[in-house]
Amino acid sequence: MYYTEYETEPRDKRMKRKWKGVKEVLLAAERASGEFQARLRDLGACARDFKDWDDYARIPPLRRRDIVKWQQEHGIGWFLAARSGELSRIYRSPGPIYAPEGRGPDYWAWSEGFFAAGFRPGDLAQMTFSYHMAPAGLMFEEPLRDIGCAVIPAGPDNTEKQIEFLAELPVNAFVGMASHLKAIGEKARAMGLDPLEDFHLEKAYVAAEPLPESLRAEVEEMFGISVRQGYGTADVGCIAYECRELGGMHLSNYRHVEICDPVTGLPVPDGEVGEVVVTPFFTDYPLVRLATGDLSSMDLSRCACGRTARKLSGWKGRADDMV
Repeated sequence: MYYTEYETEPRDKRMKRKWKGVKEVLLAAERASGEFQARLRDLGACARDFKDWDDYARIPPLRRRDIVKWQQEHGIGWFLAARSGELSRIYRSPGPIYAPEGRGPDYWAWSEGFFAAGFRPGDLAQMTFSYHMAPAGLMFEEPLRDIGCAVIPAGPDNTEKQIEFLAELPVNAFVGMASHLKAIGEKARAMGLDPLEDFHLEKAYVAAEPLPESLRAEVEEMFGISVRQGYGTADVGCIAYECRELGGMHLSNYRHVEICDPVTGLPVPDGEVGEVVVTPFFTDYPLVRLATGDLSSMDLSRCACGRTARKLSGWKGRADDMV
């Protein structure tokens, strides 16, 4: 089962759809984003000059350190193609960076990932990401509610309370960090509880940290559950996600993702390690070729799940280590 028809569309059709999304972002950014206008001036180009993916790759990536610097110098409005009051929310993430959230369904594009991980209508999910200032809590809650899940907004603190929820309520799904779930399980055992017998968990969706296979296996055995991970950032939301096959992380259908040389910003050959560079299809907060600082490689192998998107082969370190 799939959440949208995009998950199984042919590659040529997907790339045409993504090019249309990218062009809309380019035009919105050229019209209203002072940041992108500055990059265009440096190139001596306009948005309509970019006719294909090779042209597009000429645009220098945008780095988070530059967002921090330019937000401090020019304010958040320098990046926006909408008035602040037309947004849904504005968060503050480490940097510090003000991260706008626009309006519209599944803005952060996590629904596909949750569905691929087995989340279904009627699940009761314990949300342990923070709801304070940073976007993670609401970013992950809203797609769960769109799918039809109920959510306990537990937040990240108070391990004893987390255990109470798991023991006293029919919680069958966990969302948070794998290391946090392991700590909850260890604390529960110290309190005389058995996570296998005293809780009702069936699955966990984890993010925000690397997931070694040893940690996945430990948590799965501790709780008797399946653990699947998503990969994204506070700026763009979902970038990629795992399915049941665990053969890599499928690229989101709502972002264009490249693997690039951290120095030149140009795409590297498929299979080579490089920096993850992403353009979300936001037209209110257009981010063109945002460099994440994370390293990965592109996996072109077909997945037995039937999804046709290319995959990331996992997190392979930070780009600073390659420069």
